[in-house]
Amino acid sequence: MNSITTALKSAGVPLPTTTQRAWQWVHDHPGATAAQVNTAIKTTHSATLLNALRLRGMVTSRKSEARSVGKRHVLCWTAVGDHYEILPRVKSKDAKWTPATTAPRTVREAGASAKPKATLTLVEDVAATPAPHNAAVDIEGMTLHDLRALYAQLKELFK
Repeated sequence: MNSITTALKSAGVPLPTTTQRAWQWVHDHPGATAAQVNTAIKTTHSATLLNALRLRGMVTSRKSEARSVGKRHVLCWTAVGDHYEILPRVKSKDAKWTPATTAPRTVREAGASAKPKATLTLVEDVAATPAPHNAAVDIEGMTLHDLRALYAQLKELFK
């Protein structure tokens, strides 16, 4: 920290965040690039900060006609508004939530129709009729399939 920053901090003056400093510099210098902002506010991640501000609608970017790095264009940034105020993120109209059930099918499932999974149905509703405390289950005469179904029911019950 330099002496001015130390003096301000010891006096109790709130210091601006790096994001606020980047926005203020772009506000004072419209059309600045991320490299210029890096040099001015002495940071290495101003492109990330400016992109986060762009997602909030606090700055705009445009491709520079004169500057380019290989095939990529350099972005010139301009601040929106007269004062720094954190805005909520703007939701994209193209980005839509897709539930897991509509996920793309795997190659295996696309080739052959998927078999419906076996479901276990209870004969009696457990929630409606409370089980007696001394219920005895004879597992000696049960098949492996019935034992696995009982295990699944108990596992679901004691989650």
